[in-house]
Amino acid sequence: MKQGGAAAVALCAPRAILASCANRAASSDFHGASIADLQQRIPRLMADFGVPGLAIALLDDARIVWQQGFGVRELATKAPVTAETIFEAASLSKPTFACAVLRLCEQGVLSLDTPLTDYLPASFIPAEPRAQRITARMILSHTSGLPHGRSGHKPLSLRFTPGTKFSYSATGYDYLQKVVERLTRQTLAELMRQLVLQPCGMAHSSFGWAAGCEANIARGHDRKNIPGETFNEKYRTASAAWRDEIARLYPELSYPDAAAGMYTTPGDFARLMCEIIRPAQPAEAPLPRRMLTEMLTPQVRVSEVVSWGLGWGLLRTKADDVCWHWGNWNGLFQHFAAAYKEQGRGVVVTTNSGNGLRLCKNLVPAAIGLDLSPLHEFIG
Repeated sequence: MKQGGAAAVALCAPRAILASCANRAASSDFHGASIADLQQRIPRLMADFGVPGLAIALLDDARIVWQQGFGVRELATKAPVTAETIFEAASLSKPTFACAVLRLCEQGVLSLDTPLTDYLPASFIPAEPRAQRITARMILSHTSGLPHGRSGHKPLSLRFTPGTKFSYSATGYDYLQKVVERLTRQTLAELMRQLVLQPCGMAHSSFGWAAGCEANIARGHDRKNIPGETFNEKYRTASAAWRDEIARLYPELSYPDAAAGMYTTPGDFARLMCEIIRPAQPAEAPLPRRMLTEMLTPQVRVSEVVSWGLGWGLLRTKADDVCWHWGNWNGLFQHFAAAYKEQGRGVVVTTNSGNGLRLCKNLVPAAIGLDLSPLHEFIG
């Protein structure tokens, strides 16, 4: 597997400034494998696991120290992955949307603990009285009781009483998106650009398709390396009749959607993570300290060492607490991102493959010394 040509980028000092110091970064140690070692290791892992394309961003001391693309955006075209290649972010969209929700809470637009039915003219599940208890906090911490999507055309129903336990739910994010768009009278794409993407310097990111994506977009491949389409891609290119039918059958869905509607690069997502764990300019940070603390405070326990905050998974290790999330778009795009909260070490890996998480389970421990075995329930 060939790595993308001229794709290495090192960031050496202020966070937003690209510096020509790739050679120095490649020879430095990064609390695990050196960057030079990772540059050799990644193409081998891609060949071993059958991953066509991958991009990576590495953090140290809450700064991006290295970005690089490897392999190809699409097997059919052989176009190389670079550090600026755009991937469908899948569930990495969720913690990004959570940032916007918390900014709106800080502005007094909504409250984390007010029932969402107070903001809408009708309940999300009219036949279910318990649904009136659901709050933004419950949705962001996956304790709403809402399902993770629907089974066929069956009506939506609660899996348990809201607020009583953890169960991962994209549908909850669909619900909260409806509330946010109604309250702000803005589309999700506009809102995310204004509240998160621009303030965090995520210049290559968007919710929904944006001008310029076509020139450097990765295409998803299944575990057998057969190209496929996500719902985003199908919706974007579908007829008006098909879209109308989807709206009739699944009125909770939107395009783009908060749960999986972002397009991004690992470098952009790493910029968001830097702002979450250690803002470069706290007084001007997109989220004030109070909301950052709320976001990374455990809301519900998942296992002995795993809990969930607001938008982020939280992992307790001997070295430091870790905030993390993964993405898996129908086995076509798979990603993983994690950062040590105090030490500021972290990694973002994006792939255009249904084999991506298998690769991440080998790459992430080498890159930042993080054992992913406690996350088996989520990443397999």
